[in-house]
Amino acid sequence: MGEWLSRADVAFRCIEYTPFEIGEQRFLSFSVAFDRAPDFLYPLAFQNRARQPTHFWHNIGRADEGWWDFLKKQGEISTGFENQPGYEVARILKSYVAGDTIIAYAKSFGAVGWGVIESPTSYRLIQPGDPADRLGGKHLHRLSIRWKAVAPTLRGGIRPEKIRERFDIYHPVSTSVKIDDRKAQRLVLALTEKFNPT
Repeated sequence: MGEWLSRADVAFRCIEYTPFEIGEQRFLSFSVAFDRAPDFLYPLAFQNRARQPTHFWHNIGRADEGWWDFLKKQGEISTGFENQPGYEVARILKSYVAGDTIIAYAKSFGAVGWGVIESPTSYRLIQPGDPADRLGGKHLHRLSIRWKAVAPTLRGGIRPEKIRERFDIYHPVSTSVKIDDRKAQRLVLALTEKFNPT
């Protein structure tokens, strides 16, 4: 089952546990029996391991023209959910490394731009009511991005069905999803030609 899921680009990690006793005390020993999960998705290490920059989908959260304009002007990407310090979604933004290429995705509109993470330490949590709080307390986790090519409007994006047909890339199933580098590079080139023609 894990092999089938991994071939379908679904992260899968099987943790095996073994109960044992020492004297009168009972313990559990855990080990990874099967692992097809990228490190950034389910990290088990106690410290970050260095990795090479790669390509990711990043869902902009709300497919709204005003929100997209705001993200472009601010040079930011965001995550939401409970918007609390240390919440799991903060780990999504903190998992990016300098040089990661982010392809912005808007539901129903597809790929609407791309940029590069230059400073992963630029993460911040906006407070509700802050002038940068444009969604009424939602999507308060923020990370700076250097946009390279962006759609002037969401309608100008490359639609999901076209992305599947032309690049064999499927829409993200969560906020952040790794994309095969070769396929992503072709999509980045298409976005650049579409939004920054020379």
